Amino acid sequence: MGMKRAKTIDDTYLWELKKLWEEKRRALGIPEPPTDLAAIDREYRHQRLQQRGLVIAREIRYYAAFTSTNPRLRFAFHYPSDWQVREFDEEGYDEVLILGPRDRENTCNLALLVSVTPGKAQGGRFATLEEMVVNRLNRSQRLTEFKVLSRVKGELASAEAVELMVSYNVPLLRTGTRQEIPLMERWIVAARKGWFYELIYRVTAEDYYTYLDAFRTLVRTFEFVDERQDANIFYPLVTQSPTDALGEEQAGYEPM
Repeated sequence: MGMKRAKTIDDTYLWELKKLWEEKRRALGIPEPPTDLAAIDREYRHQRLQQRGLVIAREIRYYAAFTSTNPRLRFAFHYPSDWQVREFDEEGYDEVLILGPRDRENTCNLALLVSVTPGKAQGGRFATLEEMVVNRLNRSQRLTEFKVLSRVKGELASAEAVELMVSYNVPLLRTGTRQEIPLMERWIVAARKGWFYELIYRVTAEDYYTYLDAFRTLVRTFEFVDERQDANIFYPLVTQSPTDALGEEQAGYEPM
């Protein structure tokens, strides 16, 4: 049986049309539409690696600054601008939940969480960071395949802090299946002025490195926002004259 000859498609006319369009575009002064070849290449590599069970980090181009009118959420940080932000005012704690993309199997959303809990001096349960960490580890023991991957002490925005990296499995919420999802979590807890601040990155094990930069940016930009003593106090911006510096009384302004 003879081999089939490959069919050749003549697309010369397409290249001629493209060349004609390029000439007319330049003659009319129409700018060339931008093509983000780097973005196309990243997406291609990401899809190929996903097919092999691997991942690469997603580039997050735009971030938004979080601030709140809740007097207990006295902090600010940056988060991906197209992720969903929700605030919760619960009894015993306040929390900011930021929902990111869903995983490849469409089972759960990546989550960033920032919460504040009162310490014992403020009516809460725990007095020290160590008590917070021990309680967290004790509660996590009931999770399937729970493991502590790392634990370090340090500072968060000049406040004493502890960071844990853990992994565990959670069951899929689907009828008739016992399948579990492996999750990974970075958990930072800091103590400041009688309050505990928790920063959490929770994601499927497969996507851990894909969106890790979002959590790194949150931690790097996290800062406490202290309340001003009095918003109506006048602070001069000019250099005061010597008489003002000596505290001599000056004539007040008279209404016209």
